[in-house]
Amino acid sequence: MSIAVQSWAGGKGSLALEHTFGTYSYRYHHERFKSLALTYSKSYSLTSQHPLYLECGAGAQYSFFSKGDDGRYYLSVKVPVNVVYNIKFRDLSFPFGISPFAGLRWRVNIWGKEYEEYYDDVFRVNLFNRNETDWKRLQMGWTVGMKATFYHRFFVGLSYGSDFTEMAEHMRVRETNLSLGVIF
Repeated sequence: MSIAVQSWAGGKGSLALEHTFGTYSYRYHHERFKSLALTYSKSYSLTSQHPLYLECGAGAQYSFFSKGDDGRYYLSVKVPVNVVYNIKFRDLSFPFGISPFAGLRWRVNIWGKEYEEYYDDVFRVNLFNRNETDWKRLQMGWTVGMKATFYHRFFVGLSYGSDFTEMAEHMRVRETNLSLGVIF
């Protein structure tokens, strides 16, 4: 089996459906949440001699958390910027490649609610209203991961990342993403 580092994914766009398993990390405890995202990205060649790419994108992410009668949900726009290295395996019965990547990501929180139920009363709070909470609208973080590409058209990806900035006081977000996508 031979391995080639020639490009076959550069300059193309991709559309992915992502499922996130995340954790809100507070000072003394953690809460788990899930989210779904639809993300578009495009790669740009950084050099003509190596399969090194800059991949930029944007996506809509809906996150949700519930525990008993309490819950939280919010809508965000995520903007990943990654450096990707493509490796193509030649002597297989089907086209296959892997693409390790690392980069930065931004999340812009657009809308969110939190609800708590006490006895028969339900209290709802706007997460991004400065008068009600201290949640921030913009987070920045890092991410690392790997994509496996099949038939030059489909990919499966796994990535992990964490925030540099706090989402609320003493609260950071860590995420593990599983993505399925198509390259066009």
